[in-house]
Amino acid sequence: MRKTQLTSSVPTHKKVTCVAKSMVIALCMLRPFVRSFHLGKKTIQSYSIDYHNKRLNYESKLDKHSEPNCGNYRSAKLLMERNCQRTSSILDNCDEKVDNISLNSLNRRIFLSALPVVTQLHIWAPNSAHAEETIVPPPVQVVASGDAKQFFNEARALESQGNIAAAKRLYGRVTKISPRFIYGWSNLGNTQVALGELQSAEGSYSKAIELCKENRKEEERFGVRRCDDLYLLYLNRGSLRLNNEMPQEALKDFETADSLRQQPDAIILQNRARARELNGLYASADRDYTVAISMTSNSVSPFWLRSALVKFQLGDFLGAFDLCRRVENKFPEAPEVRAAIATLLSVKGDQTAAQRKFLEIPDKQRMKYVDEKYMKTVISWPPKMIEALDNLTKAVGDDKRFLSNGNSLSK
Repeated sequence: MRKTQLTSSVPTHKKVTCVAKSMVIALCMLRPFVRSFHLGKKTIQSYSIDYHNKRLNYESKLDKHSEPNCGNYRSAKLLMERNCQRTSSILDNCDEKVDNISLNSLNRRIFLSALPVVTQLHIWAPNSAHAEETIVPPPVQVVASGDAKQFFNEARALESQGNIAAAKRLYGRVTKISPRFIYGWSNLGNTQVALGELQSAEGSYSKAIELCKENRKEEERFGVRRCDDLYLLYLNRGSLRLNNEMPQEALKDFETADSLRQQPDAIILQNRARARELNGLYASADRDYTVAISMTSNSVSPFWLRSALVKFQLGDFLGAFDLCRRVENKFPEAPEVRAAIATLLSVKGDQTAAQRKFLEIPDKQRMKYVDEKYMKTVISWPPKMIEALDNLTKAVGDDKRFLSNGNSLSK
């Protein structure tokens, strides 16, 4: 029995026809990338010309856009130019291949190997919805380094020698070299206060506070120093504001400094008491003064006089007079101390002793205590003390002398 050999039922000439049709379909799919089925130098050059025409049209569109989005458009344009350079190099390589190889021998495999690189050209259109890149600032510096450290140490030396102006210049250089260095700003503020530049010092202290607060938010790391002087920065700025006619802002700074300190501090208490006094909070000011005096009872300080004036405002005459006597023993020739003792003696009823004590003040300095502006804004006595002093100045005739010198009384 003969074995039957299985053969395909499709004739050979039909197989060839199917393959030819498949190749035609494939080439038709590639038609967007070429001008014709002729695989030669002219075809690749025509694609390059078409690409450059599209590029010129796109660049003309870019120039019409407004300035706010020009950053995105420039980035797209740069990307397009880089791709164009890659395409030009590819086309040059293709030109050399076409010159060296005859058109008849250039087969579909060579064309397809070069084509994918050309089709990788993508010109990204700008998108305004893209999120802006976040710029991460450099870390806050608690310790200076490099040139900033050298200038900082030189400035501190000049400051200790009393050369405040030169120290200020060096601190200013430190802040330019290391703008994130906390103590460059705080020390600059100290020198600005010493030179009377209060507005500039306000900005320097505020910058130091901002940097210190930012540093304290960072995660604590072993061996890395953190800003632990924030309460001092608030204390310095509060003292500045207290002397720059900003009592409410000063009080806020002193309250913050006290909460950060977390323990009684005589300097903070003295300044907060003064700020409370200027804001009319005499009872709380008296408490702060009392605690501060108890912490410095072995050394009489000028702020004890302020405590005496507050006690008189609250009706504590004996406490006020006792404190004034202790301050007088330490500062007997201070004009303000003499004026306060004289005022209390006048309230006590001893007019002779009061006038004699008041006239111990030199005439030119004594005339200041007739000036209402000086009493309220410069030394800021409480209202009851100003009223009692007014009676004393009238008794000695200083009010008339004040008017005769061309001044005016607004009392």
